[in-house]
Amino acid sequence: MFVKENFVNDGPYLRYRTENEPYGKIVGRWKHGNRGFITKAIFKNWLIKKSGLSPKAYFEAFDKGHAPLDIMRHLDESFFQAKREAWNKKQYEKGFQN
Repeated sequence: MFVKENFVNDGPYLRYRTENEPYGKIVGRWKHGNRGFITKAIFKNWLIKKSGLSPKAYFEAFDKGHAPLDIMRHLDESFFQAKREAWNKKQYEKGFQN
């Protein structure tokens, strides 16, 4: 399981410290900051509390070329869609307030 204290926020990157990677192995990159429906904080909390993945299993999928959000969507489609729908609703309502 992922341990909260091993995560490192490094600009657009989220890293995870391991014995072999003391600076932290890249978990994912959020190039547009936290503007989307899955922010770094949401993804990190999902990895810690909901994913059930070990760091080894996550990095195996990541190293095979699977994007972080694709891993999330594959393992927890309902969580992914709920976050997307909530964000879309918020954006829709925001458009009518201008």
